[in-house]
Amino acid sequence: MADSPVREEALAAMRRIPNRQAECLTQLSYGSAGLIMRVLPDIDVQPTPELCQAGRDYLRKELIDHQKMFSEPQVFSYPMLTEALPGIVWLAKNCGGCKAEIEGLEAFARTQIDSPARQQFLAALAEVRKQ
Repeated sequence: MADSPVREEALAAMRRIPNRQAECLTQLSYGSAGLIMRVLPDIDVQPTPELCQAGRDYLRKELIDHQKMFSEPQVFSYPMLTEALPGIVWLAKNCGGCKAEIEGLEAFARTQIDSPARQQFLAALAEVRKQ
């Protein structure tokens, strides 16, 4: 979606959804949060305590799931993590840092076989930790 010619139209439509805050919370808590994490910075939601907690819970769940599925090192190519970077950055900036979750994701990435995707993921997390 990042390079889609209709991306701005889609984001504008999402910003017009009257209950987007509640929908975002629902997706992070119970649904498929992959899309929400990709567009979280662009859909004009507020970093409420509930939304921040749901975001942290989602990151912890993804970390646990990845640790279970990939207990042996693999070449780092995990779209559920790399595509979530915009949301991870937004959560870190707006929700008190998410330090433990980011450290966990970073530690997991370091256990995996190096790749350009791994290097980019670690660089993005390092940038988030600086802020």
